[in-house]
Amino acid sequence: MSALGLSVVLLVGAAVMVYNAILSFQFPKEVHSLGMLGLAILGMLVNGAAFFRLKNDEESNNNRKAVMLHILEDVLGWIAVFVGSIIIYFTHWNWIDGLLAIGIAGFISYNAIKNIIDTMKIMLQSVPENIDVEQLSKDIRNIEEVVDFHDLRIWTMDGNYHVGSLHVQIPTDSKIKYAELYDKVQVVLLNYHIEHATIQVETLEDNCHHEEE
Repeated sequence: MSALGLSVVLLVGAAVMVYNAILSFQFPKEVHSLGMLGLAILGMLVNGAAFFRLKNDEESNNNRKAVMLHILEDVLGWIAVFVGSIIIYFTHWNWIDGLLAIGIAGFISYNAIKNIIDTMKIMLQSVPENIDVEQLSKDIRNIEEVVDFHDLRIWTMDGNYHVGSLHVQIPTDSKIKYAELYDKVQVVLLNYHIEHATIQVETLEDNCHHEEE
């Protein structure tokens, strides 16, 4: 929810940027280019340090992406101010500031919408895009003693931590220990970055009883 909320805030902020940029075209104002330059350098240093600190963090989820995007918006904003202040100082083209603002707003809107789509997929518990369900199914069926499986469900908690559940069928006369089979299935699921799994083991006879019921 926080990732979704922050992405919406970014979209609203981008819309405000475009609105003010249009106003700057209609009602151009004289700007203090040297003051802009000093603030731009300070802003780039502070926000740039925060962005790279988050980028180097090993944790990855949609909320973190939204925070990084918010900081990136600030970094790009200060870069635009930096470039704009230099151009305005030498050319007195005040409209440059509005043009850069629209460009940044477009970049932020694109990434914010993409993050909203990814977040909604998580909230709707869709299968993560980086998991090949067809190949995963083949790998499970190739496990010794596994006859078939059903009710496979895969979703993600935050875009990084994946969850899965399934029913595994084994022969009625199988001698394999359930704990051993569970470990084998777990290894396959971990290969697809499914860290938390609920695995139910049942025999073909059990399954027949379920179908009759």
